[in-house]
Amino acid sequence: MGEMAGTRLLDRPTDAEPPSDKTSILTSLVPPKHLLSHLIEIFFDLVHPQMRVLHRPSFLLWIESGNFKSDPDSILLILTISALAARFSDRPEVDLFDRMLLNGSSSTQNNPDNQIDSRFKCGKRCQRGKGFLTQANRLFHREALQMEKLELDIGTPQKPTIRFIQATALLSFAEIAETLSSRAYSLVSAAVRLAYDYGLDEVDCDRMQPSFEPRDHRAECVKKEELRRVWWAISDMENFICVIKCRPRLIDWSRCKTSLPCDDADWFEGHEVPLSFLPVTVYDLRTSLDLPVHISVIGQRILVMHLFANLAYLAASGDHVDGWHESILAIEECIATWKPIMTQRVGSGKTVEPGEGTSNDALMAYLVLQT
Repeated sequence: MGEMAGTRLLDRPTDAEPPSDKTSILTSLVPPKHLLSHLIEIFFDLVHPQMRVLHRPSFLLWIESGNFKSDPDSILLILTISALAARFSDRPEVDLFDRMLLNGSSSTQNNPDNQIDSRFKCGKRCQRGKGFLTQANRLFHREALQMEKLELDIGTPQKPTIRFIQATALLSFAEIAETLSSRAYSLVSAAVRLAYDYGLDEVDCDRMQPSFEPRDHRAECVKKEELRRVWWAISDMENFICVIKCRPRLIDWSRCKTSLPCDDADWFEGHEVPLSFLPVTVYDLRTSLDLPVHISVIGQRILVMHLFANLAYLAASGDHVDGWHESILAIEECIATWKPIMTQRVGSGKTVEPGEGTSNDALMAYLVLQT
């Protein structure tokens, strides 16, 4: 009976739920404060380096304020963060709460921390976080259906919140980490659509009107960089899964008007840095390889992948490019220019983010070019 109730917890029609009941149901999905703090700390230490879509200082202040408790998009974001972090937690309370969500119970009142059986053991690491992930998927689909219904009723597309897009990106990442399934591909495709609906491909375009009111110039720099991070994280995931699935990409990187992400230290401290964009045409490829020092590791990886994609196209097409030699000579010219630059950057440690080791992506790309 409890399992059936839990299965229907987020599947009940919204119109049948009084506002207080809806808020209560959503809030019950969130772990207690001390467990949530534990999971968020794990997330930023172990998961966020791979998906840098949250500005850590302001996010922690937001969590501390408790302003997320009545907002479905915020609850969805917290569920996805918890799902990703739970796999790395060895605390029995986290695993117990996760299992309760998976089994359909959303209340811990009958299972306080001090009543956990000393013989209770956490499940295998690969099985942890499934309760959070299951509830996150249900909430995502419910909110997505509500957005589509509202669009049909009003007649105009509904702009998603940035929290919803961040949650969708992290949910996609969680599904990719679980298995490269069709559901993971569908979630990434949904994240791409949401990113375009918000206008994340034009963050640095003059006509882009931000949907936030910055308190000052520093806050504006922080928020705009967060938007850039979400866009490139989604673009990076889409590129990865499309290569694996042999599908064409929806995003044309060379046409976006969003700057490459800057270094984390500049972002967290709210420093304004010069904007750097991907080269639009093949003519700009060689000159774009001198990477600015303020570009982050993910920015370098994006530029490298963009370079490889363009060079692969040239090699496959066999066509001559105006102003350049034949395709193979153009490729050799790019490699000859890029190779010593990456050698120098890897050797000097400039491909290292604060508190991390050498970028495996940059190093692997360099080793590929050596062969």
